[in-house]
Amino acid sequence: MLLHWGVNEWEAPPQEQLPEGSTKVDDKAVQTHFKDGRSVWLHFPNQHAPERIVFVLKELSPENWINNGSCYSVQLKPPGIDKLISRVLDCEGDATHWSLKDRLVLVNDVLDGFAAAGADGMGFVFTWLRMSSSKILTWARNSNYQSKDIAWMQKVTSERMTEKARGHPDPWVRLYARLALAGLPRGGGNGDDIRMGILHIMREYGIKEGHRPGIDEPFLEQWHQKLHQNTTPEDVTICEAYLAYLHSGNHDDYWRVLWDNGRITKEHLEGLNIPIKAWPQHLPHMINAFKGYLWTLKTCHSGADMDTAAEMAKGHLDGDTTWMLFDMLQNRNEWWV
Repeated sequence: MLLHWGVNEWEAPPQEQLPEGSTKVDDKAVQTHFKDGRSVWLHFPNQHAPERIVFVLKELSPENWINNGSCYSVQLKPPGIDKLISRVLDCEGDATHWSLKDRLVLVNDVLDGFAAAGADGMGFVFTWLRMSSSKILTWARNSNYQSKDIAWMQKVTSERMTEKARGHPDPWVRLYARLALAGLPRGGGNGDDIRMGILHIMREYGIKEGHRPGIDEPFLEQWHQKLHQNTTPEDVTICEAYLAYLHSGNHDDYWRVLWDNGRITKEHLEGLNIPIKAWPQHLPHMINAFKGYLWTLKTCHSGADMDTAAEMAKGHLDGDTTWMLFDMLQNRNEWWV
C-alpha cells in the first residue's frame, strides 16, 4: 500500500521534507511506501510546517484507491480563515461545473479547517449550508453525477458534522455544527437504487426510454434523465406531486404539492440543469410502483431509514423516549427539530 499525499491544497512538499522511499508524482503529490506495510512517519520543522496534510491510500494489487469520497486530511495548525472563505466563494461564484454534490465534497474537505478556526469558522459553515438548503445557492450548474456519489457524500459529510457537534472541545463549534446539520441533505443509503428503480418502473410498465420503444411519456423521460445525472432532495417533492396527480388526475394537485412541499414552481423545473418541461400523463396503474419509489428517494434524501430503525426499536424503549423519537420524526421539517 502507498500513501499518496500532499500539503495544504494538494501541493508537493519540498524534497528535503520527503521520507525515505518517496517518489514525487507531480507538483501536487508524493507517494510513500508504508514501512513494514504498517506506518509512514512525516517530519516537518516548526517554522516550515504546512497548515495540513491531505492524502489518500493506494492499494497496489489489485489497484484500489481509498479516498473517503474526496480525500483525508490532518490539520497541523489553525488555517487562515480568509483563505478558506475565499476558496468557498471562488467555487460558489466562479466554478463552471458546480452542484450540490460538489458542494458537499468541498464541505468535507474544509470542515476541519473551519472547525480549527473556532466559532467564526463554523459559523460560516452554518451560514453556507443554510443558504444551500434554502436554494439561494445553486444545486446544479453544468454538472452531472451519479446518484450513488451524492448518497455517499451526504452520508460522509453528515457523519463528520455530527462528530463536530458531539465531540469538538469548543462549545461554539459544537453549537454551530449542530445548527449546520439542518442544512445538510438527510439520508445516504444505496443511491444506485434511485437510478435502477426508475429504470425498472419504466421497463415494467412499458414506458419509452431513449431508443427503447414504449408509451411516449415525456415527463417520465425527462425526470428519469434528472434522476440519473442530478438527483437532489427535490426529487422527493417531485415524486410526491406526481403521486398526488396520479391519484386525482388533476394537474392542479401536481403543482400544488410541488409548491406546498418544496416551493417548486413550473419555471424552476424548466430552468433546471436537466430541465423538466413536460406535464405528467395520467397513468394511475403506476401508483403502487411510485409509492415504493418514493421510499427509495426518501431513504437517500430524507433519512427514511431512521423511520425503519425507530419502528424496529420502539418495543425496546420506554414510553417517554418512544414519544420523543416519533414526535421528532413526524415534525422533522420544523425548525426546532
